[in-house]
Amino acid sequence: RSTPLYSSAASDVYKRQIEKSLVVSEGRKLTVEDGVVINFLTSEKYIDVRGELVVGKGVTFNMGQDTYIKTENSGKLEVNGTKSDSVTFTGSNWKGIRLKNESFLKYSRILETSDGQGYWDWFVQLNNSSVENSRISGSNYGIYLNNSSNLKNSKVHNTLRTGMEIYGNSSATGNEFYDMNSTGNQSSHISINNSIFSSNRLYQSFSTTNNWGIRAVSYTHLRAHETREEIVC
Repeated sequence: RSTPLYSSAASDVYKRQIEKSLVVSEGRKLTVEDGVVINFLTSEKYIDVRGELVVGKGVTFNMGQDTYIKTENSGKLEVNGTKSDSVTFTGSNWKGIRLKNESFLKYSRILETSDGQGYWDWFVQLNNSSVENSRISGSNYGIYLNNSSNLKNSKVHNTLRTGMEIYGNSSATGNEFYDMNSTGNQSSHISINNSIFSSNRLYQSFSTTNNWGIRAVSYTHLRAHETREEIVC
């Protein structure tokens, strides 16, 4: 059964206030229609996707402190932002997004806005999932990929520590990574294990000490600069 959250007219912005955790049960589908704004009013809540959650273009999630979004069991998240109307996940001291089961985010902005840069773990975690044409910014740690996950044509930047770790036959292609490890020491900006790292750009606008740009081990494929698509996110 499918349940929509929708705007009553094309010019309206429908706001949904969430005070409790939201669970999309197995066998159910929740659709967040274009332009909806979802506000978490309390802390330590979550969206737990065990069925299917489909997010339209132009949607904004204002996350509360210690809130997060995750998929469990056979659950799947599909985020369908566009080049001109992206989807935004934003908040102060929230715990990010954890995806499994071929979930995907397209044209999304995943932002941590606190001065302390929030949750002390991976801000975006992918397991057999993908992120494309998106931006991940402002967190302690950036994105973690495992089990054939993909990061493509996206930007990861302004992290306190490592920007990306990639494992398990995953791939990162056509991305920009910059201004990472602002507080790191003897840490890598990017760590790669048994995966593909191709046509990416890595740079800093400030100096860091005792850190490494890329750490690659075990059957890793590093490919030099090739033709890259325009990154819009």
